Amino acid sequence: MLRTCFYSTVNERGQNVFQGVAKLVSHKKDDDVRRGEGSYGLAMQSSIRNREQMEEAMVRKQRGLDIYVMGYKVQDDWQEKLIRSVLRNFWLAIRDQELVVVIDGQEISETTVDELLAKYFLNEPFKDATRPEGNPLEYFKAYKNGTPFHKELPILGPVRFYFNLTEEPLNWVAMIRKHKMVIYTRTFHFLHHTPGCSFVTMPLAMQN
Repeated sequence: MLRTCFYSTVNERGQNVFQGVAKLVSHKKDDDVRRGEGSYGLAMQSSIRNREQMEEAMVRKQRGLDIYVMGYKVQDDWQEKLIRSVLRNFWLAIRDQELVVVIDGQEISETTVDELLAKYFLNEPFKDATRPEGNPLEYFKAYKNGTPFHKELPILGPVRFYFNLTEEPLNWVAMIRKHKMVIYTRTFHFLHHTPGCSFVTMPLAMQN
């Protein structure tokens, strides 16, 4: 696996931008083990913004983003794995009509995200070890149907928190940035317990 991607985009100003990123394997030099990320572009890891310097085959023609994965390991179920990954990480951006993803003819958009989340995660466990952890369908339900709370935090500033009861304990929180990509998920444990009632918080913290 090359662990290298190329990104080609046309931004809101109609400007082409190109950048390559590679996560390098560790290597030893002068008895010192080094590891890090490399980039394909201009000096100081700057992106290429002159269309004439870009590979023509990778120049995007309209606003949006193309991602080229080098050495992608194609398996029989690669489409399902990629769809699951998109749903786990970008369900909010898709839900709010800020992102549309097409995978081998399957469109993931605001009109299909409900159906696809149910298709791939309805009968899946609430808890799993796939990052970001936790069933994304339950986070989606919390955002869509849960009770929102607003608070001003010292470092993050204004955030929103969505709470939803579920059928079994989970206590996982999805942390999401302003650009609506899931950054990470983590578990929280609460001392309070309602006798005879299994409950869980399914919140979403999002920086404005």
